[in-house]
Amino acid sequence: MKSDLFSPFTNLYPIQKTLRRELKPLNENFQYDPALSALRNSEILQRDEQREKDYQAIKPLLDELHNQFITESLQSLETQDRSDFVLFYQTYQKKKKNKAELSEKELKSLDEEFESRTKALRNAIGASFSVTAELRKSNPDYVNEKGKPFLDQKSYKILTESGVLWLLEKKYASDPEKLALIRRFGNFFTYFTGFNQNRENYYATDEKVTAVAYRAINENLLTFANNCELFEKLSVLLLSELEKKVFNPDFYSEYLTQSGIDFYNEMLANIRSKANLYTQEHKTKLPQPKLLYKQIWSPRGNTIPFDLINNDEEFKKMLHTMIAETDQRIPEFKKLLESIFEENADLSQIFLSKTALNIISNRYFSSWHTLLEKGVELKLFKFKKNDEESFKLPAYLSLTELKELLEAVPFQTAEKSDTAEGTHHQVSLLKLQRENLHLENSHSNWELLLRSMKSDFESFWTWEGEFWSYTSAKKALQTLSPLQSNNQEHKNLIKMLLDNALYAYRMLKWFKIDTSKLGFVPEGEFYPSLDQLLQDYPLPKWYDMIRNYLTRKPYSQAKLKLNFDCSTLLNGRDKNKETQNLSVILRKDGKFYLAIMKKDQNKFFEKSALYEGNLGTMEKMDYKLLPWANKMLPKCLMPGSDKKKYGASDQVLELYTKGSFKKSEKSFNLPDLHTLIDFYKSALPKYEDWKVFNFQFQATENYQDISQFYREVEQQGYLLNWRKVNEKLIKQGIKDWSLFLFQISSKDFEGKSKTPDLQTLYWQQLFENQTNVKLNGEAEIFFRPWSMKKEKKTLKVDNYDVFKHKRYTEDKILFHVPITLWFWNNEVSPSAPSKFNQKLNQELIIPHFDDLHVIGVDRWEKHLAFYSVVSVKTGKIVKQGTLNLLNGTDYEAKLSQKAENRLHARQNRDTIEKIADLKNGYISQVVNKLIELVLEYNAVIVFEDLNAGFKRGRQKIEQSVYQKLELALAKKLNFIVKKEKAVGEPWSVTSAYQLAPQINTFWDIKWKQRGIMLYTRANYTSVTDPLTGWRKQHYFKKDSSEEMKTQFFKSFKNLTRDAGQEAYILDYGTWKLYSNVERRRGKRGDHRERTQIKYDPSLELDTLFSKSQIEKSDSLFDQLKNRELPQTFWTSFFRILDLIMQIRNTDDEGRDIILSPIGNAQERFDSRKRYDQLPRDEKGVVIEESAFEYPTSGDANGAYNIARKGVMMLQRIKENPEKPDLLIRDAEWDKEITN
Repeated sequence: MKSDLFSPFTNLYPIQKTLRRELKPLNENFQYDPALSALRNSEILQRDEQREKDYQAIKPLLDELHNQFITESLQSLETQDRSDFVLFYQTYQKKKKNKAELSEKELKSLDEEFESRTKALRNAIGASFSVTAELRKSNPDYVNEKGKPFLDQKSYKILTESGVLWLLEKKYASDPEKLALIRRFGNFFTYFTGFNQNRENYYATDEKVTAVAYRAINENLLTFANNCELFEKLSVLLLSELEKKVFNPDFYSEYLTQSGIDFYNEMLANIRSKANLYTQEHKTKLPQPKLLYKQIWSPRGNTIPFDLINNDEEFKKMLHTMIAETDQRIPEFKKLLESIFEENADLSQIFLSKTALNIISNRYFSSWHTLLEKGVELKLFKFKKNDEESFKLPAYLSLTELKELLEAVPFQTAEKSDTAEGTHHQVSLLKLQRENLHLENSHSNWELLLRSMKSDFESFWTWEGEFWSYTSAKKALQTLSPLQSNNQEHKNLIKMLLDNALYAYRMLKWFKIDTSKLGFVPEGEFYPSLDQLLQDYPLPKWYDMIRNYLTRKPYSQAKLKLNFDCSTLLNGRDKNKETQNLSVILRKDGKFYLAIMKKDQNKFFEKSALYEGNLGTMEKMDYKLLPWANKMLPKCLMPGSDKKKYGASDQVLELYTKGSFKKSEKSFNLPDLHTLIDFYKSALPKYEDWKVFNFQFQATENYQDISQFYREVEQQGYLLNWRKVNEKLIKQGIKDWSLFLFQISSKDFEGKSKTPDLQTLYWQQLFENQTNVKLNGEAEIFFRPWSMKKEKKTLKVDNYDVFKHKRYTEDKILFHVPITLWFWNNEVSPSAPSKFNQKLNQELIIPHFDDLHVIGVDRWEKHLAFYSVVSVKTGKIVKQGTLNLLNGTDYEAKLSQKAENRLHARQNRDTIEKIADLKNGYISQVVNKLIELVLEYNAVIVFEDLNAGFKRGRQKIEQSVYQKLELALAKKLNFIVKKEKAVGEPWSVTSAYQLAPQINTFWDIKWKQRGIMLYTRANYTSVTDPLTGWRKQHYFKKDSSEEMKTQFFKSFKNLTRDAGQEAYILDYGTWKLYSNVERRRGKRGDHRERTQIKYDPSLELDTLFSKSQIEKSDSLFDQLKNRELPQTFWTSFFRILDLIMQIRNTDDEGRDIILSPIGNAQERFDSRKRYDQLPRDEKGVVIEESAFEYPTSGDANGAYNIARKGVMMLQRIKENPEKPDLLIRDAEWDKEITN
């Protein structure tokens, strides 16, 4: 392993981890008590079970407080006039509808004004929350018996502090049951941390759809403004004064609260009814005003609470509800979608979102890129040439625009042309879904798309073919009695029913819009009907809950948090906090124990007798920590009661008040910084609680920033000491129930594993001298009851029985312990990826440029993934191989077989095998393989920068694993450890490599560089000639014969025939293309099966020229130029040229090959020349791993060219390490590789 270049990249920044251990309860003889006698007898479990129930019961009471608070705040805004905004918005809508008449600058200015106005209105609602909070804090009802306010936070946060429980006590003082509930909960308000974080979403003032302000302004106010504009048209109705009022912009403030919205919608319902009667009587259609949405926090009526389904009765009830709600909506669903297919449908008022366009493109279009180019031509889309060279789609596209786009592309379904190989089928723009249903009646791309969508939608509900529909699955379920949740046939029928309902639901969601982003409220009844259908119809939630219940494991992972009657249990470990947090750690003969004191015995470990007499070998840990030095030092060393207590001079107090010691302040003064540090140095040893720390600081003049000093304080302000305890008194404490004692356990601790796992190694490092691993507070204890009976497996290991899922057959107490690895390391901030990249660039890439390698990873063609390791110095491959076969397991074969089995199971309502574990196992193996290559070759890794849709859509078989792969690799690069390495060595548990900035979620991976992970554009990586650098650059379009002729002569300088090579040669200056290359293309048969058709371009050209009476002579080029040839000739000619330029193919043996058209048969690149030299295993299977300098297949070529783009990126980093331009543009790629 040549890993020395990475030695500067160890222990750069702290990493948080949680160790998971088991706690084994011990009796007074230190023996394991599997019955948990002490816990059960003390009723700790029962009280915590009750506390969990109480928590669920109190949440609705807190929600009532939020409802009242929001209502009161919104009512305070009733005097605000919004007529000015309504008039502006009506004008804004008209301009947006005619945006083609505006310049880009005018459009931008218009949108900015809209955003500014809506933001101001949302902020006004946010300000109302603050006003309401201050009014409440001054209210006598918000003061405790001592006259002190029990709520002191600002704005809505008064409802997220513990004092809110006092408020509930006052509110329910006359309700004994609720009062007892609230008081029982006592000091455990921390239970509501997650609940409070969720409710904070209500109060956001930015553009969050979960916020009250967004609902009131960006949704309901826009709808209201649009309705106001209808008043004139609806004036023919005999409206009452109350009904007229709903069209007056002055009164919108009355419709902010839920009661106001209910009143408004009631008035509109009356008006809509009158409009319908008027239409029937006068045969004149009137517009229908749109209802307002319910407020975010409003009660939803008699809906099922979304908790877990716990039993079959609840499951059947939810399934029945889901079917009843869906059946009720099916006719309306159909009616709504059919309105799109009607000839007189107003398509300009129906829209698809950008997300929906991506979904539709994957499902229906075989050539989406063609549409993107045409969209740019029609000015529907934009092309960002100088940025990412990508297409920019609008937020929404109307169906009128989509129809225009589709009809601008020539309609082709199965164009026939006579060739030497028989009839050829031209690929259509759209994928032909169930061709026999609609091809013969389609006359345009738009019609074909509509028919495809309609066919899909109908098939979800009523399809009676090979696959089950919602209706057929429901009929089959109705014949089953009783319905059994553990019956696989029943489960698969339910899955088919749910899947089809969800697919249809998602199709409707394609048309869902955000009116504030669209810019106006569409006219017509489509969107009011859509909103009405989707409102209070939580189908995705029902789907998830029913699926989760049906796929539940035979055991339960549910666990109960244990508190031991202490709300701050294990929150901190400092010796001063033991009486408050009730816990200490003990050790004896290499084993560790957790002791928890009963609340009324919280001073157990303060007894002096515990540390006297016959002490034995058991020790107690004394934990000391000085956290947050920037806050604790000023607070403790300059206390408010006596700021000079520890020697602070007037000068120190003055400079601290001014802030002149802070480098970020304009008043920063270096001598003032040094004066403050000298004071801290002298005061620290005087503070009683910190005398245990042996602080050793560098010379004061070396500090340039106060943060440097604070960091040193924190590094040295952590100490673990051990002192012996009297075991006899510990045993007595257990016996008289003053103390609970648990052994901290794992397989490693019990000697049941041959080598310790990483969690054990981390645990051991916690207690080493001079450790860099810190034990944190906020640990948690959970109780997981047994959930399945013991069932022996057939095998035995070392003469003892092995049980299925043994850990779930016994009661378990689980211990989750947060730790910080490298807590005093802060060379690179984990939250500053650019700083990490700069360090890597300066200390690795620039000084060791020629010693580096690049690993290119290509995905998803013939291989699950393929890698290529390329030398930066030579540009040649040093190693390449498939990632199908890892550690003797052929994952491609396993995943393919698993996917095939799952498809067969779905069709036959059989047991569907699980695939998740196999996917996760594959990801783990790939990550380990890539890390090994990184360390062996001093390499960086380059992935294709594929959009999320590509990652999910480019699937050969049923695995969508690559987002997970990238995240797993990124997390591994955060902290690379090999447990077999000796302590102190690079790559060991004490010297982990950190080769990427900290990454927690996939969305953290969003830049071109994340440490040694680089991303490059996918363009042309698998279809570039690895030998010459040639790639296809001519894309001919069908047009008039004259235009097609012009396209050809703009592209080529000559066309000749080489009789010796039996090839036509197309010359366009830099390159000469030879036609004597074998080519294949796929074709679907009558039954949708796909076959490969072989083509001989030379023979095809012979046939075409003969048919067109063109002589095969040196004057071919002139003949084409001088002849008036029909469009059919140029169409066939362009198809053959396209075949010649198709560098990636499949040969007779099914191999994925690169066969370049550049050069004659002896010169051109043919990947088979290397592939045929690959070794084979004992079964004759090719082992696709080699050190050939050039690629062995199409995927190998992709990986090679990705790596070559990576070399270009490293060159740019070398030239500009601070801000390298890592975008490889097409022209730059072409220039580099052709050189």
